[in-house]
Amino acid sequence: MLTIKPVVIMDATGTGKTKLSIDVCKVISGEVVNADKMQIYHGLDIATNKSIVRRGHVPVLVGGSNSLIHGFLVDHFDPSLVDPFAIARYRPTLRFQSCLLWLHAHELVLKEYLNRRVDDMVDAGLVEEFKEFFDSMSIRKLAEHTGLARAIGVSELSEYFSGRKRLCVSIDEMKANTHALAKAQIAKIQHIADVWGWPFCSLDATETIRAHLTGSNDTAKAIAWERDVSGPALTTINEFLDS
Repeated sequence: MLTIKPVVIMDATGTGKTKLSIDVCKVISGEVVNADKMQIYHGLDIATNKSIVRRGHVPVLVGGSNSLIHGFLVDHFDPSLVDPFAIARYRPTLRFQSCLLWLHAHELVLKEYLNRRVDDMVDAGLVEEFKEFFDSMSIRKLAEHTGLARAIGVSELSEYFSGRKRLCVSIDEMKANTHALAKAQIAKIQHIADVWGWPFCSLDATETIRAHLTGSNDTAKAIAWERDVSGPALTTINEFLDS
């Protein structure tokens, strides 16, 4: 029987899970399983940042959506359970021996970085991408993709395109909603660790993010990343896979 020992990378948006998953997969012959609800849709590439074991690869689950990760890892999955984080006495157990990595950053540093990221996305053509998206999709089609309709930028920029709000106001709302998303993601990961008792290895990306914000050179960024994130992550993963 094949043994499934997944590596799971969880974080608040913007702390580097995609980069870490690439670094990890290169070393351990891993293959990414996308657990981000927004990235399963076609289109909005700027907005969403767009059987493994039998092939001899390690599944590296990357989220994104903590609800999707719950559905993959929980021992007894109940499809009628709409929100597993809303039930106080709910204590799910893991069905696989799993290596859980929590990538986090200092709140103020992450907030500044998320603001900068929205600005960078706007500079890269985010507004134009959304304009093309809205022009090509009817309200009915958008309603059919309720998950996509909840993507940050959809409701905020629709107000701008309809003339009800100025662009700067819509962009400020995108930043505020991105902060709220990150806060909600962190709360769920803390719930998984503190209430469910699932074991995590904590990785601090604060100095790496700060290096990006201050315009440090690539060498300084790489040193911070390897020291605080990828190095400890790979040590933990290798020990897990060898156990």
